[in-house]
Amino acid sequence: YWFNPNYDDVEVRNSLTKMQLYMTISPKNPGGSLGVECRGNVGSFSIIFSWSVLKKPDICLIGMDMGYPEDMPLEETYYYSKALDYMGALAANTNYDKVYHPMFKTMSKIDPVFKQYRATLLDAFYKKPKWARIFNCTEGGTIFHQNVECIKFEEWLKQ
Repeated sequence: YWFNPNYDDVEVRNSLTKMQLYMTISPKNPGGSLGVECRGNVGSFSIIFSWSVLKKPDICLIGMDMGYPEDMPLEETYYYSKALDYMGALAANTNYDKVYHPMFKTMSKIDPVFKQYRATLLDAFYKKPKWARIFNCTEGGTIFHQNVECIKFEEWLKQ
């Protein structure tokens, strides 16, 4: 397998990502998989790897929240210092959104980097095989989707 990062929109005709995907097609297996997408982070890659390569039917997410606790000071978030360097204090302070998790009933902060990671992960959930089930057992964060079951880890273990 080739691990393919997304550089731009794969749907665009002259997309760098699309050209990269075409290069990974094997002449011996033209109908096979083009590769496994990384989607920018190891968590998203691991989920896709679990269903596409390992063929695991149940995938449990633990500690993967793509955000920060609501009360965490911005200065303590991972990308804040970089945002200060590139955008200045005003822009850095206003670039964080709050996300309400409707199943776990929690609030989280999300920065521009996690917003992008989250968006690409949620897109991948539409593409998961019907036989694969994803369980978010993080009990908070920003990950929820119609193709993800949100339950407590203890409940998942009992299943």
